[in-house]
Amino acid sequence: PIIAYTPETSFMFGATGIGYYNREPKNRSSVQDTIQLSGIYTLKNQFMGMFRTDFYPVNEKILTTLFFAANKSPEVFFGIGDNNKKKENYLKEDIKFKAFMGLAINKGVYLGPVLDFWKMDVKKKEQQGMLENWNIEGSKGIEKLGLGIRLLADRRDGTFYPLSGSLTEIKVLRYGMEASFINFFIDHRHYFNVFKEHVLAFQFIYNINAGVVPFQMMAPLGGEEMLRGYYKGSHLDKCMIAGQVEYRFPVYWRFEATAFFAAGNVAMKPLSFNPERTAFAGGAGLRLMLDKKEKIPVRFDVAVNREGKFSYYLSIMQAF
Repeated sequence: PIIAYTPETSFMFGATGIGYYNREPKNRSSVQDTIQLSGIYTLKNQFMGMFRTDFYPVNEKILTTLFFAANKSPEVFFGIGDNNKKKENYLKEDIKFKAFMGLAINKGVYLGPVLDFWKMDVKKKEQQGMLENWNIEGSKGIEKLGLGIRLLADRRDGTFYPLSGSLTEIKVLRYGMEASFINFFIDHRHYFNVFKEHVLAFQFIYNINAGVVPFQMMAPLGGEEMLRGYYKGSHLDKCMIAGQVEYRFPVYWRFEATAFFAAGNVAMKPLSFNPERTAFAGGAGLRLMLDKKEKIPVRFDVAVNREGKFSYYLSIMQAF
């Protein structure tokens, strides 16, 4: 059973299960087959179900990833851009399916085809709102199939709580035939073991879309993972660049603490980011390790953004 909280969901109640198999238990850097299943209800009347598995058959020569999620939830649309003054509510009902099969081209490096399917219905739009009247792409719902290629290089010394190493994901996908668009995505994370279990972690994300892009599939800033302190999607556009740094250190028994800072920006084109409109936020958090060996945490974070607004997060797993 889990209880969690984010500004986007309010309190969440449900159950989640995480199973893992370490092929070399004595080797911290060995890969782990994992499976995760969750079902959640929130005080904002959101229903969310998710299944994910990562499996390394044939002596780690292949990586297969499957992801499925179904959601029914009220959402907030702030408009497109980095200076949104309006916001409105709508109801989304969606299903997502993702699949990846990568062949090992080096130790921990996998390259292969990726598939991404997303179907969303947009309901209960405000009669005088942007989605109803502004002819915004995706406002009537979407059904998009994306195909492309993905490179994943996982050099971390642990899956749930890496002390050192790096994780890099690069992917390019084309969605749709008519009204199509291309997505280019980079996510790089690096972890430095300062001493003992003190870790300095960095993450950099670059997300670029070109073509006719539905608002649901644009690049959002904010949320419990990247740029805590901002509501997810409050900054939204075709292109996004963001980074964050976090310092993690043990406190007592199974408790650990963190301090973090993040900054990011969105724009219509890759070279049109306005530095003066950069969003930034910082904060601190506390972790309770549910599994002391694998260090699977419950985390509580407090963040304050550029405008001085505080946000609170209670969740499972690290932000990155």
